[in-house]
Amino acid sequence: LALSLRLHAWASQRRTGHAAIQGGQRDVLLAAGQAGRGNLITDEIRARLEEFLALQGEDLRLLKAAMNRASTLATALVAAAALLCGLGLVLGYILLHRQRRADAGHQARLARSGAELAALLRLADMLHACHGRADVEAVVRHAAPGLLPGHGGTLFLPPAEGGDGLHPVAAWGAVPEARPIGPGGCFAMRRGRTQACGPDTPCETRCATGGGLCLPLAARGEAHGMLRVAGLAADAPQAGLAHALADTISLAVANIA
Repeated sequence: LALSLRLHAWASQRRTGHAAIQGGQRDVLLAAGQAGRGNLITDEIRARLEEFLALQGEDLRLLKAAMNRASTLATALVAAAALLCGLGLVLGYILLHRQRRADAGHQARLARSGAELAALLRLADMLHACHGRADVEAVVRHAAPGLLPGHGGTLFLPPAEGGDGLHPVAAWGAVPEARPIGPGGCFAMRRGRTQACGPDTPCETRCATGGGLCLPLAARGEAHGMLRVAGLAADAPQAGLAHALADTISLAVANIA
């Protein structure tokens, strides 16, 4: 405002000077100039202009600093957004990979279950066509390894000529040579239910060495023998398949008894 007033006064002074020259008052104008009033006004105007320019430069500097801060903040926000986007993509990829692995595992389990069921059905069909114990023994030796891979086993049946106890009649896989089991020598036969055999079971020395499952063969209310699967725990995934195998053999033996 002060600068504007000074500029207005300076412009008024110039108009007055021009008017004086046109009116023939040159001497009066020269006297005023010699008095230094014109120079004082000009110097003050120059000082005000310099002050104005300095203020403008400060405002520009502050504006530039604010713009730099805003630019830095915008860059940081863009970088943070890009980082979050990248983390989201990585997390999505991990979840997708886990889901694919889970789906692959589920498909593998379904395929394995289908193969086991198909093998069990083939075994049941072959046992249904058996006409004697020799046929049953041959089918078990041939089909059991494919039904329970990685586990050997032994089939115990009563003596064909009659008598007490159970004799090993068919075996598959890498199992120790089994010994006959005397009457009451097998806890699975005593209890009429599956027995897990191991070092802490009292019948382990009478069946065979090593751990496994002893599954009694019972059908139509009668006991027909025992199936022992080596190296198989009672809670193993294949334990259910071993029970199905024992039930299938039980029916076959009962049909030819």
